[in-house]
Amino acid sequence: MRISLSKLCRLTGKSYRTIRAKLETLPPVEIGKSGAHLHESTQALPMIYGIGTGDDRLDGSAEKARLDQARRVHQELVNRELEKSLISREAVNQELFELGRRVRDSLLTIPDRVSPSLAVEVNPVRVHEILLTEITTALKDLTNGH
Repeated sequence: MRISLSKLCRLTGKSYRTIRAKLETLPPVEIGKSGAHLHESTQALPMIYGIGTGDDRLDGSAEKARLDQARRVHQELVNRELEKSLISREAVNQELFELGRRVRDSLLTIPDRVSPSLAVEVNPVRVHEILLTEITTALKDLTNGH
């Protein structure tokens, strides 16, 4: 069957440049009415896919090697996660959420603890010291894991 380069591109999914490069040594069987170079499909397809040229694209060994490599990389990531040298994104996000919640809860309790003493305090320096002490204590408790 005689077939043009553009039709070979559509059938094989390869680019026009790739098809043309693979068939550069194969002269066209005829020139079509529109000027397209027509090649015999029984000659063109083996050249495109590298059959009989020592190219192993059709036997699947290269694809199998890539698949094996991807499986090894995936297994290594799973193993590292199991060893805890690699932590999943979900675990990190959960821990950050918990930390943020503890910070919020700790800071929101400060007004309840200090408002009675601040209400009677008239010295601005002392108000500042009380607030600073409470905030520092709350943050220290968080860093100590409380």
